[in-house]
Amino acid sequence: MRASIEHLKNDGNNDYKNKKYAGSIASYSRAIQLINSISNGSSNSSDSEEIEMDPSLLISLLTNRAAAYLMLLQYKEANSDCDHAIKLDPTNSKAFIRRATALKGLGLIDQAISSLEQGLLHDPTNNVAKQEKQSLLEAKAKLGTIKDLMKAKQYSMALLQIDALLKVVGSSSRELNLLKIEALLELNRPEEAYNLSNTQMRTAQNGDVELLRLRAACFFALGDLENSVKHLQQALRSDPDNSSVRTYYRKIKEIDEKKSEGDNFFKLNKHQEAVDAWSMCINLCKGNKPFSSKLHLNRATALAKLNKLDASIKECSMALYYNDKYIKAFLRRGESYVSLGGPENISKGIEDYEAAGELETDEDALKAIKMKIKKAKVMHKRSKRKDLYAILGVPQDADESQIKSAYRKCALKFHPDKQANKSEEEKKEAETIFKSIGEAYEILSDPQKKARYDEGVEVEDIDNQQAEAGGGHHHHHGGHGGVDPNILFQMFMQQQAGRR
Repeated sequence: MRASIEHLKNDGNNDYKNKKYAGSIASYSRAIQLINSISNGSSNSSDSEEIEMDPSLLISLLTNRAAAYLMLLQYKEANSDCDHAIKLDPTNSKAFIRRATALKGLGLIDQAISSLEQGLLHDPTNNVAKQEKQSLLEAKAKLGTIKDLMKAKQYSMALLQIDALLKVVGSSSRELNLLKIEALLELNRPEEAYNLSNTQMRTAQNGDVELLRLRAACFFALGDLENSVKHLQQALRSDPDNSSVRTYYRKIKEIDEKKSEGDNFFKLNKHQEAVDAWSMCINLCKGNKPFSSKLHLNRATALAKLNKLDASIKECSMALYYNDKYIKAFLRRGESYVSLGGPENISKGIEDYEAAGELETDEDALKAIKMKIKKAKVMHKRSKRKDLYAILGVPQDADESQIKSAYRKCALKFHPDKQANKSEEEKKEAETIFKSIGEAYEILSDPQKKARYDEGVEVEDIDNQQAEAGGGHHHHHGGHGGVDPNILFQMFMQQQAGRR
């Protein structure tokens, strides 16, 4: 039996030298199992009494396996083997020093320093252990500096220090990774924080309350309130008396309820009620930049539906203040600027569309943005000339019936027959407006002319282009396109009367 154990130990040593760490662990584990079977009395080997009286072979196997575990970054397993070896021999410096490496890998700096100090008591000349202790003491001081930076809200500097320290103590440090998640959230980088929390969840112990709280904060920042609530509920099941988690849970629940309330109002086209609900939600989640950004955009969308375009623009600007790479906020603000009209506003809208295009990576979405830019540039060109839609007081997407209704209303109001009791100056002004109304209607009521106007063709050139396209010439006799505004009005009224 002893020979078999020694043979397995040698196999493990050879695999370790050849960097076959999984193979070495397997050989050491089989050898340890044989020793355990002897100790449990399940073997009648003549070596039983000798092995029980001299545990050095088991200690050697445990520390060797711990070394192999360390090479595979399996720190928990290495720590367990070292603890076992130390119980068998509390003076074994090798076990203390290797345990310190495992503890450092787990991010337990204070415990790692203590283990090194115990190892040095039994091997005071071990210079490698002395240097490692000094390195960990420096790491501990840096950890204190990081915590001070976090308290001072210097998150960028703290993040740099965290990354530097992780290279020293190992990437598995729970404490440092939790601090990093917190710093990333404060720096408005919720996706990175969430990804890191995923990594930590794979190795975390069940019921890690602090990790669950931070992961809930990641979901909150990403706008996933449902998962945020679930993680906080899980944390409270592990620690029902944790007052900070319970307070955070109540806050998220209230925000979730108000957010849902606003969403439901918006779906029902109750846009002002949606604005009010989301406003309360914004007040509740101050400090959460990513989520606040989304709520401000929601409010901007509802205000645009209410035709409160200036207010919508301000909300979009707030959304971009919290997230300067928010594509949807650029697009929404751009639409509001364009809808306001006028060369200056449309120019600002184009700038916002272009900013969204620079950020967009999806090809289909980018094509849609380029189409918006193209249309806005046509509108910008049109805004510097006569606005036929504004003359009739209709939106640019007005249909045929809207255009006819608006023309009838405007033409009746400014028709010369309605100006009998006005001053000469007022009559002239009304006549000018009446002619403009007729001109606007003549073009916008003709699908071909309207299409050319919408493409950006100047009013004065529309008939010329039509003539060129048809190979003929138009002769102007008074109004635009040769139609006198009064005759146009009479024709329109006769058409309307004929349809009754």
